[in-house]
Amino acid sequence: MNPHWQVNKTKSFIDCVIREKISNSVIEGLELLAETITLTETKNFRLCFRSPNNIFQIWNGKLADPDYRKGKRSGFRFVCFFILPQKLVFLDMIERRVDLGGKREHPKAQQVYNKYLQDLKKELLDNYEK
Repeated sequence: MNPHWQVNKTKSFIDCVIREKISNSVIEGLELLAETITLTETKNFRLCFRSPNNIFQIWNGKLADPDYRKGKRSGFRFVCFFILPQKLVFLDMIERRVDLGGKREHPKAQQVYNKYLQDLKKELLDNYEK
């Protein structure tokens, strides 16, 4: 049986949606996915960080773009985090993968993404692992 998560959107996520002009169909699809997701690594969904006491986990994933009928490679990358005791999932970031390129072609974009993950991890550790 899949756990059902209560889905929330952070201000960071909403800012990404506005900046990237992401359609409601993509957001609704991601919300549905997040609500019923199991915390099992797959090719398109992987664990980035597990807190020391396993209070929260940060995951990233790939999502196809249904508006342009593109696959996951040309779709979106998203980051969400799960607060395990309360069964909460927070959508925190989404961006178009076509803008990212590969790590070798766009090392600056990878550095920005790594800094984002580092800051998110610190914020969550400060808030949940006291």
